[in-house]
Amino acid sequence: MKNGLMSKVIHVAAASAAMLALGGTMNSAEAVPTCLTVPEHTQIASLVNQFYQASTTGDLDFIEGIISTSPNALFLGTAPGEVYAGHDAIVQWWQDMFIFLDGLGYPNDGGLPIEATGGLLQLQQEGNVAWVADDPTFAFLGGDVPTRLSLVFRKESGQWKIVQGHWSVGLPNEELPLEAP
Repeated sequence: MKNGLMSKVIHVAAASAAMLALGGTMNSAEAVPTCLTVPEHTQIASLVNQFYQASTTGDLDFIEGIISTSPNALFLGTAPGEVYAGHDAIVQWWQDMFIFLDGLGYPNDGGLPIEATGGLLQLQQEGNVAWVADDPTFAFLGGDVPTRLSLVFRKESGQWKIVQGHWSVGLPNEELPLEAP
């Protein structure tokens, strides 16, 4: 092989190994996106962990800063009717949740503990858009509830922001063990 081709083969193999080692997924038919860089992959994975930590500690400032200011930003909660469009509505939803949980005796100003169950199920990026799928656990006072989460990030003014999020637990909120037995 010529040096240029060998260099590209080594680059693709190294990028594939790095993506998989950092928790990304790919099947044999997938090509490594040329725009995927290890530093951005690591940065997005770190932001997801910081997002979980902010939920756990009731850090509304972080939540407010990570949500896109786009009027098209959207979050879907676990219950029917939990659809929040726009930055202010999404942040208000988080604030209302922290206030509600604080009233039930949750520590950290109503922080809802979110625990990662391992590496991210998927983290992919193309250009200024990245998407994440994960299966973290909500640690309610009355018991743990496995969830499913998808997040879409968009790079805005050089910063990754969540432009869409969707939580799923597969059961109505009324069946969640919110209070200690």
